[in-house]
Amino acid sequence: MLSPPPSTSPRNPPPSTLNPSPSTRPPHAIAPIVDSTYTPPPLLHGGHRQTLYASLVRHVDFTYDRRERIETPDDDFLDLDWANANAPDARRVAILTHGLEGSADRRYMRGMARAFVRRGWDACALNLRGCSGEPNRQVTTYHSGKTDDLALVVDHVLDQAYASVALVGFSLGGNLTLKYLGEQGHQLDAQIIGAAVVSAPVDLDASADRIDRWSNWHYTQYFLRSLRWKMRVKAEQHPDRVSTAPLQEIRTLRGFDD
Repeated sequence: MLSPPPSTSPRNPPPSTLNPSPSTRPPHAIAPIVDSTYTPPPLLHGGHRQTLYASLVRHVDFTYDRRERIETPDDDFLDLDWANANAPDARRVAILTHGLEGSADRRYMRGMARAFVRRGWDACALNLRGCSGEPNRQVTTYHSGKTDDLALVVDHVLDQAYASVALVGFSLGGNLTLKYLGEQGHQLDAQIIGAAVVSAPVDLDASADRIDRWSNWHYTQYFLRSLRWKMRVKAEQHPDRVSTAPLQEIRTLRGFDD
């Protein structure tokens, strides 16, 4: 899929590109590179075990406080699930973005929202187009290069007078987060103080080859079932623009994307 033009925000004028001050430099320009000290639990060595445990076994006792719907410039909508820390002296918020065919309700999203709330941060979990439990209106949904929706949400959150904003992205949401930061560059709002991404497939070509291996067949089929269903819904919504005829021939995520 083609990516949209880079998203920009006129909120802050760009500082000098020769010697930007630390307060206005984007987070990736001042954050250190550190060695990981993570050691997996004894029974959870290996990516398959960790993935299946997190998605099927892990229990996250957490619910969001409210859902907000915002309209997009192309007459579509985005649903945001909010959790409030109710900390009177802190105006801090984390914007969370899920992965491919995920949603704000996934365990990893609710777990991260809970972690922020426990530390006095509000959490705003973005449901990408068509991922909130209701099909979006337009033919366009989401992809790893479509940062205009994330930019819209960031601007919407910044308008609510938060002193500090952090961005967190998982998998495809991690790609969106990194691409958004790169597009903003020195125009990045100073209220955005940090960002973190988890398992972002920054090399999409290599990632597609990896997930389409036979050893990952069950993951591919899981995604394809969801994507095929959404394509059928799109065909019902927009029969003059979407056809389901090619779906039966698609066997891989690369084939679906092509």
